[in-house]
Amino acid sequence: MNYEISVLDILKIFIKKWWIFIITAVAFAVIAVVYTKFFVQPVYVSRGTAYITASGESYSASGNLTLSDLMLSQELTYTYAEVLNSNTYLKSVAKESGLNYDHNQLKHMISIESVEGSSVIVVKVRAYDPKEACIIAETFLNGAHEEVGRVIKGGIIEIIDHAEVPAAPSSPSYPRNVLLAVVCAFLLVGVIVFCADYFDDRVKGSEDLAVYNLPVLAEIPFVEDGEEKKKKRLLRKTVKAV
Repeated sequence: MNYEISVLDILKIFIKKWWIFIITAVAFAVIAVVYTKFFVQPVYVSRGTAYITASGESYSASGNLTLSDLMLSQELTYTYAEVLNSNTYLKSVAKESGLNYDHNQLKHMISIESVEGSSVIVVKVRAYDPKEACIIAETFLNGAHEEVGRVIKGGIIEIIDHAEVPAAPSSPSYPRNVLLAVVCAFLLVGVIVFCADYFDDRVKGSEDLAVYNLPVLAEIPFVEDGEEKKKKRLLRKTVKAV
């Protein structure tokens, strides 16, 4: 139909077909659960934390870090991360871990994040095997101090938390996947229902002519014949019997 349509009209279209939305959303949710369970491999994350200092000789007389030391350590966090993410160090980690990974694979598995407002870095390792994730993370942390000291003279990294074997996978997330599937189902059905109604130019009742401001001279009601009534009675009896 070639006329202006309002938001209220769109809502009315959707409300008339509410059952299609529900059925499709449930179907998509079931598909998402089955796909996540049987076709998505779980990913485990092992993490450890370390503290960065700029130099082993920059302590104040009291033995504590000064404000300038702390600010310098924060500025060097990015530099330290680049050193630890180098091919040279990752090759060393791959060799020391004793696992079948090369440095290119480790580069995609390991991430280094800095804790805002501090000199603490968080090392995360993602792997399909929880034990392998822990081994790689621990190997990475244990060799970090020596590698940083080799490249940056006086640079120090102290381990705060050692890596542990993750008890549960970090992904996939069933709630997130189901929610995404339901949203996609509503969007898909909404587009189909709207297009089907908007481009349907058949006149099915007097309300379809009202948008054109055309008078309705007569309307033929639908009258069920005897055969239709007999079929409905038979259907009701069958349903009750079941």
